Amino acid sequence: MTDAHQKPTEAPPSSNVPGSVLALGEIVNDTYEVRAMLGAGGMGEVYEAHDRVLNRRVALKVVHPTIAGEYLLREGRALAAIHHPGVVAVHTMGVHRGIAYLVLERIRGLSVDRLLDERRARSERFGIGEALELLIAIADALAVVHRAGLAHRDVKPGNV
Repeated sequence: MTDAHQKPTEAPPSSNVPGSVLALGEIVNDTYEVRAMLGAGGMGEVYEAHDRVLNRRVALKVVHPTIAGEYLLREGRALAAIHHPGVVAVHTMGVHRGIAYLVLERIRGLSVDRLLDERRARSERFGIGEALELLIAIADALAVVHRAGLAHRDVKPGNV
């Protein structure tokens, strides 16, 4: 997982999130400017970044420095082979300051977690048909991922 075009990087600017892998404002591989942290888990973190070459927003997934980059390489290869509306597209991958990263399609919209919170605030429930439609779409996407040899390992309303 080396990038022949990668240049040495200076120390990152200070981050607004203590202990985070990347700093806000940090430039990854001379291309991706880290704008915000979207989430964090046991394996790594996901950031919103601006692709300065193609002028678009992307998601940048990095592993924690203590996790072998091979895990992310396998995930990236498997995801890149999947073409499904319920699965994010992989744009590229590389290594930055010795940390493996994936550049993914940036999905906008409400997570199921936020959707549930909004419904609770209005004392509204999902109708049976609406709930089934959502669950079937999630199951369909997970089935495609599983057939590709991946296990999501963190399926929860905040990640859907």
